Amino acid sequence: MKWINEPALWGQEKEYLWVRTMEDTDFWQRTHYGFRRDSAHAYVRPVKGDFALSARLRFYPGSQYDQCGLYLRSDDQNWFKCSIEYENSSLSRLGSVLTSYGYSDWATQDIDSEIHEIFYRIEFVDSDITAQYSLNGTEYFQMRISHFHGTKLPVLAGIYGCS
Repeated sequence: MKWINEPALWGQEKEYLWVRTMEDTDFWQRTHYGFRRDSAHAYVRPVKGDFALSARLRFYPGSQYDQCGLYLRSDDQNWFKCSIEYENSSLSRLGSVLTSYGYSDWATQDIDSEIHEIFYRIEFVDSDITAQYSLNGTEYFQMRISHFHGTKLPVLAGIYGCS
């Protein structure tokens, strides 16, 4: 595993990784907001071929836009993330972003900000992504199915967080 944009504070205890995200970090390209960011923290490893990635994340946001989840990356113009993004004390966004050829989209649904633990699962088959989430680790719900354009193998796969 290696860092893309290593955070100043992080550690590993047994199978748990903890991260304190730095301010003004994100993965986003152009669409709607006009800005470009490639500064979020991602802990990834290269993966060739088809794979599945899953993780349980505990999330304790402190500010609007804090987020964490799973991350796939071909390069700075082509990547995917799924996460909860904190909005305020009552509302957050469960969503996914697919960035293709330097343009990000964002598919979301509202979720209660009291949710601090979530399970994610991504299947990557023939450059197609199926992303799912679960609140209990047993019953999974589809978030998105999409094609990962511009894929260069190996794909970097892991977790990410930003603020």
